[in-house]
Amino acid sequence: MSENRNLVIASVILVIGIGGAFIEITDDLVIPSMALATFIGMFLHAILPNKDLGYGNGKLFDSMDEDNTEE
Repeated sequence: MSENRNLVIASVILVIGIGGAFIEITDDLVIPSMALATFIGMFLHAILPNKDLGYGNGKLFDSMDEDNTEE
């Protein structure tokens, strides 16, 4: 399920970013497609379920702890 979540987020970002969608708030304030895609991607990442809290296997930090305890 997590892979589907990432696929949805990536596809929405690509469609909005490449598609040229924009939001015109006022005549002087326009949110262009790349910025809009970024904001929507962050929003989807925050609200969609099955988000992993940590990434990777954590071994990088374990090895750093082992190096500090040997001294």
